[in-house]
Amino acid sequence: MLWSIRSRRRARPTNERIGVFCGTRWQVVAAGDDDLSLELTSSACDMLATLRQQLETINQELAGPLFHPLWMRVAENIDDYLYNEVVCSVFFNEAGAQQLQYDMTRNLFLLFSEYTTKPENYFKQTREACQLLTVLPGSGLLLREVLLANVKGSSNSCSDEEAETALRDVGVRRLTKQNALAVLMRRIDWPQSSLH
Repeated sequence: MLWSIRSRRRARPTNERIGVFCGTRWQVVAAGDDDLSLELTSSACDMLATLRQQLETINQELAGPLFHPLWMRVAENIDDYLYNEVVCSVFFNEAGAQQLQYDMTRNLFLLFSEYTTKPENYFKQTREACQLLTVLPGSGLLLREVLLANVKGSSNSCSDEEAETALRDVGVRRLTKQNALAVLMRRIDWPQSSLH
């Protein structure tokens, strides 16, 4: 009981920082000269610093067998929250999609690499959404058309197997066709679909 109260108090600052990160305007991120110019967004910096501090504190207070399932649950909750509150709730331009991917793959996943050799496996929804958001425009538009035709069942529809193969080709295995399509529709800098 005491641990539950203490952990809720500790979660407040992290929840606040994640909320600020979710408020980032991904659709108006300015493009840099190249991928090497990407830096961690300030809202992600605050969120990750708070999360790191809290995980370290809890890791010191709990025995390893108790901490292991806790960090896994934290990662799963963050993945769900980022997927639902960032990816599915806002729109992205190309630079915003690249920035989100950078913040996730080079920073959030890295934070959890202290606890596992494959941290990206605990953020499957967010990782796959970032892959879809950053796919090359031609591939993304084609994939969007394939998924849209399949989901709507239009006359030029492809089979479920073909749609799932197209998703696997871009590294998407966990997201459903409908969810993948919803993510692809979050790109505001791509032309609207003729089937939409």
